[in-house]
Amino acid sequence: MVEAYEFWSSGSTVRLGPEEVIHFKWNAVNNEAFGSGLLRTLAEPLSIGSEGVRERKPLYVMKALVQEALVMQLLTHSSPNQLWIFPGIPPSELDPSKPGTVAHEIASMPPWGARWVSNRADADVKIAVPRMGRGFEMHVENITDEFILGLQTPLPKLIIKRGFTEASAKAAVELVERKVRALQRFIKRVVERQVFAPLVEQAGLDPREARVRLRWGIPERPELKIGDVLRAFELGVISREEARAMLVEAGWKLSSSGGGGDGH
Repeated sequence: MVEAYEFWSSGSTVRLGPEEVIHFKWNAVNNEAFGSGLLRTLAEPLSIGSEGVRERKPLYVMKALVQEALVMQLLTHSSPNQLWIFPGIPPSELDPSKPGTVAHEIASMPPWGARWVSNRADADVKIAVPRMGRGFEMHVENITDEFILGLQTPLPKLIIKRGFTEASAKAAVELVERKVRALQRFIKRVVERQVFAPLVEQAGLDPREARVRLRWGIPERPELKIGDVLRAFELGVISREEARAMLVEAGWKLSSSGGGGDGH
């Protein structure tokens, strides 16, 4: 039972009674006060309580960490460390901050296909490339799939994943449509009972007789008949310019100068 709502406004607490707030509390698990948001599985951590692991991070955080790790691996392995070996080179040539030295010239070379010439037969360049971590592909795919499922829509997976047949895509869309219809019914019930009914009563009418309803869908546009347009013009419901605009929209070719006849 909600007794009041409190929120901060301009640095002070504002208290509102439960009758002053319309709360769309969707899918309240265990009688929670605020219900469950559509992206709750993405945004909230999961309490586990097992030894050594208190909770699982939110999926959006896990996905961000995976993406950051993949970028770090790319940077690490695309630009490996190099060890340039010149036996017998004097120490004065090993100062990279001193222009003209061998170390300075090597450090100043661009990383894309640079070349350096030496007359020492035993000169060598060794590439220090760390071994790339493998075996994580399945974990990355699992986190990505969990993230997409948390979005509550199959459209991203239908677009970016391969192997979807028309039948599987249709089944995925039908599953989401059932979720959408359930959410629509919930919103419809709250709006009709807590918004429409009080407004109708304030107007002095009986909500049960008025039967104001919220209907989902695209409003059907009535078919425009030429006879109706001409009749509306004759009755003075629409002007001559409005009638001509409707006829043009219906496919009639009319001149910009206008036809003869007087309008109402």
